[in-house]
Amino acid sequence: MSERRNHERFDVSIDIKVMEEDGRTAIGVTQNFSDGGALVRVDLEPPPAVGAIMKLQIHDPGSAFERPVLKARVIRVSSEGIAFEVLQG
Repeated sequence: MSERRNHERFDVSIDIKVMEEDGRTAIGVTQNFSDGGALVRVDLEPPPAVGAIMKLQIHDPGSAFERPVLKARVIRVSSEGIAFEVLQG
């Protein structure tokens, strides 16, 4: 299988708040991320559907600064986690 990624991937663990449009929120941990997306291990039951639009935000409750909220689309759900594509705008 050929590599289809457009951005370099980094294996790093960052706490991420995952927010669904219906208000359901969970805290997950990135398995890896890039400029174009992230793979997040998060406990959401039932898991979101592929194609669902969600919001992602670095979870840092001790920070004095509000972290940016990124709009993202679910592109894959697997035992590794949920793969998100970050959307522009």
